[in-house]
Amino acid sequence: MGPPFHADSRVCLYVMAGWAAALAIGWAVLRTRNPEVTQRREPEFEKAR
Repeated sequence: MGPPFHADSRVCLYVMAGWAAALAIGWAVLRTRNPEVTQRREPEFEKAR
C-alpha cells in the first residue's frame, strides 16, 4: 500500500464530500420548497431506524 492507495483514498474522499454536499443542498432546497413534505417524512425515517 504505497502512493496509489493514497491517491485512491483522496479521490474517494472528494467523491464522498461532493455527494454529501449535493445531498445536503438538495435536502435544503426540498425543505424550503415544501416543508410539509419533509415534516411528514422525518417521523417515518425515525421509525425505520
